[in-house]
Amino acid sequence: MTQVLSALLTPLIAVLAAYIAWQQWRTNHLRLRHELFDRRYALYERIAAFMAEIIARGKVPTNAETQFLRDTKVTIFLFDKETQQFTEQIYHKAVKLHALEMMLENLQGEDRVDNVEKQREIKDWLGSQLQDCARRFSPFLSLGERPTISRPQRKLLGGFAIFACVVLSGMVGVFAFGIFEGIQSAHGDIFDEVVFRNHLKWMVPLLTALFGLLLTGTLGFLGFWLVLRNKS
Repeated sequence: MTQVLSALLTPLIAVLAAYIAWQQWRTNHLRLRHELFDRRYALYERIAAFMAEIIARGKVPTNAETQFLRDTKVTIFLFDKETQQFTEQIYHKAVKLHALEMMLENLQGEDRVDNVEKQREIKDWLGSQLQDCARRFSPFLSLGERPTISRPQRKLLGGFAIFACVVLSGMVGVFAFGIFEGIQSAHGDIFDEVVFRNHLKWMVPLLTALFGLLLTGTLGFLGFWLVLRNKS
């Protein structure tokens, strides 16, 4: 029995080390996710506040569009290209609106009416984008875990469960065979430790090989699981 435990000690330590490493990775991953969320949410609030301020005041505050451009220059690093293009579109709309406001005082007649109409169109556009802002940014601002697993993950999980059951059954069967042979050699009266130790000569390598196979399969399963989760 001591030889079996000694043979299994090294793989067990490897499993514990792998688990600790995975826990450290998971902790760092969650910390980075929270930091990214904080930066994304701050930028989301800045974008929404800029549009809301224009709508509330009915005009672009002085130098507000320039400050908005500075604040949103990191959009491409925190979101995707589509979101960056969205913030650029807001900026260009604000610049155009500010230019129309500056021209309005010197316009008369139809030109003035046309100017006011163009301003209204821009403000209406900003209003519609503000209402849709939460939906647009929600995919980037979710901290919750995915509620379901993908079909490839389910297949991987089912295959690993079958694999683990087969390997564990083999390990239990080998160990049970050695004990049964020890009892049988003593005619069922007492346990023959000498016979059991003789069987250990082939049981230990076999159990070690099976445990190593289980460990390799487990690490492979975890690796593929993380890859599939990141793709889903």
